[in-house]
Order: sequence, then C-alpha cells, then structure tokens
Amino acid sequence: MYSKNIANSYIPNYLNRYIQAKKGNLDLLKNNYIYWNEVVYVVKNRLKEIRMREYLMDQKAFAEMLGIKKSTYNTIELNKVQGNAETLLTIAKALNRKVEDIWYLED
Repeated sequence: MYSKNIANSYIPNYLNRYIQAKKGNLDLLKNNYIYWNEVVYVVKNRLKEIRMREYLMDQKAFAEMLGIKKSTYNTIELNKVQGNAETLLTIAKALNRKVEDIWYLED
C-alpha cells in the first residue's frame, strides 16, 4: 500500500491538476471535467478495457483483486469519480501499470 504522503512525481501532471482542483486551486472542477486556462479536459480511464480483455473478471472479483470495495471500483470504472491519489496508485500497483497507462485526459 502506498503512503498517504505521495510525492507528486509519481502522479501524472494532469492528475496533479485534478487533485489541486479538488483542493480549490484550479479555476473550476465539475464531476470529471477540469477547466484549465479556458480548456475543458475530461479525465477518463481504461479500467473496463483492462478488466475485460486481460483479466476476464466481473467487477466484484476485480475490485477484490485490487484491494478496494466493489462500490468504489464501480464508480471509478464508470468515470463517475476518479478516486483519491492513494486509490489511483493502489489500482496501478495492483495492475503493475503506470497511472498514466490507466487514466488519461480527453479534450
């Protein structure tokens, strides 16, 4: 499990912006949209694709493998929320991937 004091270098720049937005340091954040310098970015993930193609598991089994609650996993996979930095890193570590290989910005 990752420490809660995570160095920013482990998190891609756009996710740092997302985290800062949640702290109120960006122009505006609504749901999974980041408004940065008048450009709208949508944070998306590849979790369903990874789960279905590589693991062939349902959400419950996949969440258990990742070490998170199914309800938490469901909301993240469906892009309803992105989760906190600790959860993102926990998922990336369990999948043996970089965070930026799972989450990306779409504008």
